Amino acid sequence: MALWTADDGPMSFGELGRMAASAQALARDAGLRQGDSAVVLAKPGPRLFATVTGLIGLGVTVVFVEPWMPVDRIDQAVTLAAPKAFFGSTMAQLWGLRTRALRRIPQWINTRQVGRTPARHEFDTVDVNGEHAAVITFTSGTTGTPKGIVRTHQYMWDMHDIFGGFINEGALDTPDLC
Repeated sequence: MALWTADDGPMSFGELGRMAASAQALARDAGLRQGDSAVVLAKPGPRLFATVTGLIGLGVTVVFVEPWMPVDRIDQAVTLAAPKAFFGSTMAQLWGLRTRALRRIPQWINTRQVGRTPARHEFDTVDVNGEHAAVITFTSGTTGTPKGIVRTHQYMWDMHDIFGGFINEGALDTPDLC
């Protein structure tokens, strides 16, 4: 089991990989390429995790924006990130209509399509420099000015290694938080 949620139940790594490949097909159809960025907003669950995994695998930077920030700050953060796509749930896309910067994003993809759109390839990963941004999270911080917290591919790999060091995979017979 890779993931379990109350709404969706258990999901295997194979299922999550197929959904991530579906997200990659959607990204490719939207013209996204390595080095581009995309805003992602959906509730935690298989579609969110598959979308993030698929985009990072393609070398697309995932941009998260705190949805409760004032509209002018959201506009500022989105403008700084210059995303070419917005992956969001139906509710997220309705929320996004209120901000000028999000409305200017050329491609909007509903995360309901993730897993429904056929993957044309197996899950793909591209080679990127370790310093390439995997995820940027914009937060209002304490001063009110949006700040982009950058997590590079190297940072993500280092976190994988750290958490993996605490797992004896051969001894796992139940789900593990790591």
